Parts: sequence; C-alpha cells; structure tokens
Amino acid sequence: MPQIHCTDVYSFSGPNSRSQKVPNGGTARLLAVLVLAGSLELQADGSYLTIRKHDFIAACASQKYDLHGSDYTAIVIDTPYTGFSSGSLAMLALLRGRTVSLQQDRLSIMSMLMEIALLCACEERYGKREAFLSGILALAISLASDTRAASDGGQDTHAFGPAPAFLLLAGKNIRRYHSVAYYADALNITPGHLNRTVKAALGLTAKGCLESILFSEARVLLGDPGFNIAEVSDILHFSHPAVFIRFFRRLSGTTPLRYRAGS
Repeated sequence: MPQIHCTDVYSFSGPNSRSQKVPNGGTARLLAVLVLAGSLELQADGSYLTIRKHDFIAACASQKYDLHGSDYTAIVIDTPYTGFSSGSLAMLALLRGRTVSLQQDRLSIMSMLMEIALLCACEERYGKREAFLSGILALAISLASDTRAASDGGQDTHAFGPAPAFLLLAGKNIRRYHSVAYYADALNITPGHLNRTVKAALGLTAKGCLESILFSEARVLLGDPGFNIAEVSDILHFSHPAVFIRFFRRLSGTTPLRYRAGS
C-alpha cells in the first residue's frame, strides 16, 4: 500500500492483477497509467476503463482501485491528489477517465518520462523525490493533454462548467485567497455549486483543488533558499507560521524545514 503522502511508481506485467486501497486519512489518488503491451482493465470509483497498448490514462481513485488483465506490460504512477498547479489540474479535468492513444514520437517521449519516473522513485530523500516525480508527471499530463486536444480538434471546456474558470482564477490568486467562498463569489455562484461541478470534473472538491494549488506554491517557494519559513508563510498569507507548518505537514507528512533539507 502506498504511503498517504508519497508517490508510488511501479511497472508490472500480466497475468498478474493489483488491488490497492487508498490509505486512510489520505486524499484521493491520481493514477497515471501507460500500457506498453497488451491491454489492461482499470476499476476505480465505480468506473470500468479499458486501457489498450500505447494508451495513457489519468484516473482518480478515492477509495480503491483494481488493475487486471491477461497479457500486458504497464507503468503506473500512483500519487496523492495534492501539489498540482492550477494548470495541471485544468489539464487533468480534460483528461480524467479518457484514454489517450500515443503514436511514434509522443509514445517515445511518454515512455521515456514513465521510465524516468521509475528511476526517480528510488530517490531516498523525500523532498527531492517528490519534486522530481511531480515535475515528470506534470510533463506527462501536458503531453497527454496536448495529444488529446490535437486528436479531438480542441476541447469543449463548457462541458466542465465553472471548473476551468475556477482553476484559472485560483492560479492567479491562491497566494492571497484560500477560501472556496471567495472564488464562488468571484464566479457569481454558490460554494455548493462550485464544489459539485469541480468534484464532477476532477474527482476532487474545490477545497481540495485550492489546497493542492497552495501546496504547489509552497513547494516552489521552499525551493528558494532566499526565503525563510516565516517569509514563505507570509507570502502565502497564512495567519501565522505555525498555521502554515500544520498545513504543509498535513499534506506532505513532513515539516517545511525537513522538506527543504531533503531537497
């Protein structure tokens, strides 16, 4: 079972199957799956998805997921649904639960990214490991999103309701405003409606998205040695450094200071 706050990367082949519970106390998990040979069945959150050879998929699992097939080879990145930027979350909304067929150069690049993720998963320092894997996954999501958009001739973002506008707004304002109510008011909708539409699009609540984007910003700032912990807390408009430390530890399982030391 993957740890609550850590990213798990593994390669496996059929006819083996894998059943995984989402760790208690954790947020939903994002599964990024690339099938290199054969085909694979993914069951997660009531959805049944077939992933064929050279397909990539990004799916959400909030309780449990199952992977099974008869003859396949696949690489899976299983990561907490936290720490994604607003841009990555917007791309995930367009990708979630939809297979992306990769060919030629795009397949080679995606395969390389997933192989690098396998190597990076061996890094023992938590901060460096998660930063590497976060960057690789962001590139994989971007590649898949671009491929999907090219094959579809563009995406109709209206199907996702206010979710894209919410994520764009959050990306610009997250350092100052952390509440769902602020963004709902800015979009002239109720917090409940915003939560429902974002959850439908991403499998994550509006609050969960805000925490993910805020955590992403925190990691960027902690990567700059010019800022101490109190200054990072102040830039992100936490009421007190202790509040920021509790927030960071809840999402990462470690303190900002230890995270920085491990980077």
